[in-house]
Amino acid sequence: KNHTKHIFVYRNIVKALPWFSTVRSKLDDPAYSGFFLAFDRSKQQSYHVPTCAAENSTHCTIYYHDQEQTPQVPTANNPHPDGICEGYCDCGVHPCGEYLFDHRNGTMLQNWIVDELILGPTAFGLNGGGVIDGLFLDDFWCSNLLCQEDPTINGCPCDDPVQGPTEIDKYSQLDMGLSDED
Repeated sequence: KNHTKHIFVYRNIVKALPWFSTVRSKLDDPAYSGFFLAFDRSKQQSYHVPTCAAENSTHCTIYYHDQEQTPQVPTANNPHPDGICEGYCDCGVHPCGEYLFDHRNGTMLQNWIVDELILGPTAFGLNGGGVIDGLFLDDFWCSNLLCQEDPTINGCPCDDPVQGPTEIDKYSQLDMGLSDED
């Protein structure tokens, strides 16, 4: 083993990022729709983020997502996105974006996150050969309610004026019809 180089694998357990094939396979499969949070359909398209891809108004989804830190086709409104796709961004059935896992789903989602996303063959599962030195887990759900219940939770106190998932559109909870209690 080379002790001068270290390899870490990035994973996100709040955001469901479809450029990871393990996530995209679940996002694209309707059998796993409960793994992901959806737009509040009662708002009838009056969301703060688009439901469709900027380059294709027919490539839409019911699942909540934003386009922050997301590969996109450059447009007149956004000529320099975080990642550039030529003509079309292929993130599977749904537009590219930062989707959100619905942890209210229970053990089925939790087991998949642990067994596949973290311990599966594209992450620590590679470590059979001693390849992976560590795992970088990103983002958390900022909640003053959770912090009041247990102030020892990582991320407490929640100093973010916007409650909910970190590093995502500040209106995400509103667009999903969620409250802090959810």
